[in-house]
Amino acid sequence: QQQQQQQHAKEIEDQHTHTATPYGIVSASDSGSKSTGSSSLNIGWSLFESVNSVVKGLFYEALGDESDEAFVPTVCVLALGAISRAFPSHRLLLADFDYLPNAICPALNSPIVAQKILDDPNRRGVTRDLPTYLVKKGQADIFFPTDFQVLKHIYNQVMAERGVLASGSRACIELKHSDFLQQYADLDATRTLSGENPMLLDYPNMRFFVGSTVDFSSSSSSTSDQQLYAKLLPPPQQRK
Repeated sequence: QQQQQQQHAKEIEDQHTHTATPYGIVSASDSGSKSTGSSSLNIGWSLFESVNSVVKGLFYEALGDESDEAFVPTVCVLALGAISRAFPSHRLLLADFDYLPNAICPALNSPIVAQKILDDPNRRGVTRDLPTYLVKKGQADIFFPTDFQVLKHIYNQVMAERGVLASGSRACIELKHSDFLQQYADLDATRTLSGENPMLLDYPNMRFFVGSTVDFSSSSSSTSDQQLYAKLLPPPQQRK
């Protein structure tokens, strides 16, 4: 059995399909027929099929000349699948970074790996970037940026596959951190004496995601962006 596992691993490597972190990594030099995520998750073939559909629909079109690889958000697929089963009627609000500097490689959605220096008394507590995610568990933090266009596609697809949304529905939006706060935050409370507002100026690489399966079961793919925004982000005075 061990020999079979080793042979299988070699076949995967030969076909340029690489195992990475919980995000997984896929090579554009592959035909698109195979992909893989972290083996430690034991996520099964059904997830591979779901990830393959995402890869074929999005990542191969997004990959440019600078990189022929992409980290695929397999755990995101798992999480949204769990939400669809446990909370089929839900409203979902997420926030994350859509870009992170000093990534470990030029691959699409490549992470940064940060570690606190503890062994040097002169630099103790200083954060340093590492060149690889292949570190022992607990020794570093691995941060992945979120591709919100991909997240929207995954959300609509997973919810449709679970029967929560009609096929082809659009039931989510993404918007800039500052745009969301301008509508829903108390900006007077965060404005400085100079008149600047760090809540609007800081974190330009952050975005919000809003999704909902409430009253979206028959939503059409022809729904305009303006209609989606009005339905998912009503003015504060109209919120229940």
